Amino acid sequence: MFWSFHENAGSLSHMLKGWHRAIFHIPVTKHFDALAQKTDRIRLLLDDDQKPVGCKSCGYAIARLIYADGWEVEACSAITAPKLVGNKEFEQWVETMPQHRITSDVR
Repeated sequence: MFWSFHENAGSLSHMLKGWHRAIFHIPVTKHFDALAQKTDRIRLLLDDDQKPVGCKSCGYAIARLIYADGWEVEACSAITAPKLVGNKEFEQWVETMPQHRITSDVR
């Protein structure tokens, strides 16, 4: 399907979070700080000046989640990262990645 109501509604929600952050002068690390209290496998993505890298849609900080065998996922701390922190199904899927990398045939 070339157009999805669910995806467009999600994008609008993401953009509205950015407006909310800008209007009310909310710190870009607000959502990251809450996630960091839930897990120790999350890091803040920093630029060369040691400032948080912001999401292009909402401006909140990008979080880096660290998984088994060195796999890392970088996601918006306001939208995607909260869905990944503590998600057992996603963690199990990531754990299969090294096995697929080693055992799959490349053609």
